[in-house]
Amino acid sequence: YINMLKRAVFSQFYTLLHSERPSYINDIIHLSGSDNVEVITDVPDIYNELTKHLGNNSNIHIRIYEDSLLPLYKLYSVEKEIETALSRKVWLKSGGYLIIEQTEALTVIDVNSGKTVSKAKNAEAVEQSALKTNLEAADKLMQQLKTRNISGIIIVDFININKESSEILMKHLKSLAKRDIVNTTVVDMTPLGLVEITRKKNGKSLSETMNVM
Repeated sequence: YINMLKRAVFSQFYTLLHSERPSYINDIIHLSGSDNVEVITDVPDIYNELTKHLGNNSNIHIRIYEDSLLPLYKLYSVEKEIETALSRKVWLKSGGYLIIEQTEALTVIDVNSGKTVSKAKNAEAVEQSALKTNLEAADKLMQQLKTRNISGIIIVDFININKESSEILMKHLKSLAKRDIVNTTVVDMTPLGLVEITRKKNGKSLSETMNVM
């Protein structure tokens, strides 16, 4: 504010003294949270804007991509990533998957084990496999909340696990929630394994932006 006033004294008529930063800058800050991320662009003007607004941000690294033979969107399969970010079904590396259903009232996420738990040979192995899948699902769903900019009430139906495993899962979920720059609270887990999460609204969701809801 002070710098703007100083500039105003010596500037000519119609000189731009201040402008809001581009919305994609806010989106990058929102998506990164407290994690270290790298932002890559092949547009020089965008690179300059990123450097201007995010150059002092220690956990966001900015890089310009220069390769005329292979477009950046092809290198990182951008179209496929957008399709995945809008998909109802999201696969986990273990073979399990999430089903994400967004409505105006709330978002429901169902965690499915696929074939991972059924491969276990005894009760202890089943429990360990279920916990492992749930922890992987927790990582993925928290990432999806940020990517899709989902807000409001989120109900997650995890794979049934015992009390000890549930405590491990809830501790992990809460640690992930703290890393989100948007206020996210893991409320509680019911005896049926349903977890309630609340996330503060921060603009439109990805599906609303892409007009697919």
